Amino acid sequence: LKNDIQKAANDLDFEKAAEIIYLLNILNLINYYQSFLTFSTNVDIFSVNSELTYLGVSIIVVRNGKIRGTKTHLIKQAHFENIEDVYQSAIVNFYDYQTDIPKKILCTNSLENNKLLEDMFITKHQKKVKIIHSPNKSIRPIFNLCRLNAKQVIKNHVRKEDKYNFEIKEIRN
Repeated sequence: LKNDIQKAANDLDFEKAAEIIYLLNILNLINYYQSFLTFSTNVDIFSVNSELTYLGVSIIVVRNGKIRGTKTHLIKQAHFENIEDVYQSAIVNFYDYQTDIPKKILCTNSLENNKLLEDMFITKHQKKVKIIHSPNKSIRPIFNLCRLNAKQVIKNHVRKEDKYNFEIKEIRN
């Protein structure tokens, strides 16, 4: 990635260099957090962010105290009644075909109706799962990373959209 940054800078493609620097910073953050997570924790973290007409959804899977996967989704022209509906939909869809289900799911927003989701896990997966929204001190850095990812997926798209609009104007001129 460092070579790609240098190449983009040499080509005067500073936007591309900035994107690569962002990726490198995220990788460094993940590596940093991984090195401190030695406790035995299994938890999935969900974050939803709403901005303009977009929804950003981020999911981080932690197994045995290590980040085992991250997913981000951008939903354009999102229509929803409230953020809780989005969380419920994201959680139900994520675990639809999953067999590795943790005992705890951590959401970055407080959900009023945890019981509905908890009952779904018992009925569909025969697993007791606790939905929480307050991270303990040891998981807080990953909790914050999940929240940041949900915001960043929207920012990245909006930046690309602005770039394309600028290029279309240039072509028209």
